[in-house]
Amino acid sequence: SEAHRTEYLPSGPFLRVASLEYKEVIADIFWLQAIQLIGRKSSAAKGSGAPDQIYALVDRATDLSNRFLMAYQTGGIALSVLLDRPDLSTPLLKKGFENIPDDWHLPFYMGFNYMYFDHNSLQAAFYMEKAARFPGSPPDLHLFVARLYSQGNDPQTAILFLKGVYFTIKDEKMRKGIEEKILELEKEMLLRKESI
Repeated sequence: SEAHRTEYLPSGPFLRVASLEYKEVIADIFWLQAIQLIGRKSSAAKGSGAPDQIYALVDRATDLSNRFLMAYQTGGIALSVLLDRPDLSTPLLKKGFENIPDDWHLPFYMGFNYMYFDHNSLQAAFYMEKAARFPGSPPDLHLFVARLYSQGNDPQTAILFLKGVYFTIKDEKMRKGIEEKILELEKEMLLRKESI
């Protein structure tokens, strides 16, 4: 819809100056628009401009409120896991980790993008290792990092990871999308076994 057109969004630096003391309010407005687009997620949305719009809205929201953890997390996961756009998700997560270097979730999700989409187990292990050093991160994450370093990418590793992600997410639509991705990967594993 026209309400979500992003080519008319002002740049982050302009918004920071123009919004004066309303930065947080305007950030919330952009975030709510992004959430509406994420909520309308469908298989048709993958090929539409929705991922680019979501990225632009979350990017502006986090320009105005650079420690907006929920926007980085939910936007990052939605763009990769639900919409298959790690090329938009990873920069958003990196931006978040630069602005919030004390949260384990952001490097954790970056690690997933590198593992699952880029098939780059070393880069995935690098970010997962950063996540594993934080208090509150999953206790067995170090074992997962070791596996990434030693074995590389495979569907079983991705399934284990997504099951871990599932329990960190509160939003039911996001959880449903992760469940669907797990089922996809389980089918892929069965197909691989049958072709051997």
